[in-house]
Amino acid sequence: MSEEQQHVFYRVREWCTKRLRNPGIEPIRVFITGGAGT
Repeated sequence: MSEEQQHVFYRVREWCTKRLRNPGIEPIRVFITGGAGT
């Protein structure tokens, strides 16, 4: 996993753990695009 991919992964994971503790947390919005195999 590249450094950029790791950053996105950990950011989403952090949001998920916060969401478990606080269901009213603001939704996360992530736009991911790329070609096949990337």
